[in-house]
Amino acid sequence: MTLSRDEGREFIEPYRNVLTEIIELGCSDFYSLLKHSPHPLKNRAIYTLIYEFVEARAKEKMDGIENVVLLNQNGLFLTVLQDKIVLRFKKLNGQKMPSNIPTNQTIDYMRQEIDLLGHSSFTTLIVGYELNALKTQLQEVTLTCPNGNKNFWTINLAGKDVADVLELPITTPLTSDIPIRPKKEKETKRKGNDRK
Repeated sequence: MTLSRDEGREFIEPYRNVLTEIIELGCSDFYSLLKHSPHPLKNRAIYTLIYEFVEARAKEKMDGIENVVLLNQNGLFLTVLQDKIVLRFKKLNGQKMPSNIPTNQTIDYMRQEIDLLGHSSFTTLIVGYELNALKTQLQEVTLTCPNGNKNFWTINLAGKDVADVLELPITTPLTSDIPIRPKKEKETKRKGNDRK
């Protein structure tokens, strides 16, 4: 059974800081390496390297925590929390969705249908990150609960949820003492055969 957003928030709270730290340290490791790179990197290389550093940090930080199991299933690095939640670490796009090669395994994960450790009653979540547009720093760390090609819900792990801090612009009526006049059309002169 998939956890609701409130249940997910409550369940993940004891792990919130360590999950955020894993992403932050993984990105920091990458940017430290990037300082020494003589060449610019393509997006694929950037995200592959960040993933490798994040996975290494997850193994370092989560290993030994009670009720946490780290495993690799057919190439997917997974973190199981209390036999209820399965986490993946992924880059997210602007819609808070990961990019995946659509294998049966990733499709099952995104549909909440993963079979793992002999049963399939897990809620699958993604600890995702977004970089800024220039890919020069970490912008956001978000926990998502995927539902196929959309999300059931999202929670911002590094701060307040977006819905909690979203401010709408205040619009004020346009008032001015300066009269607005339409632009005058220019007269066009004809060249060539025009005779007067």
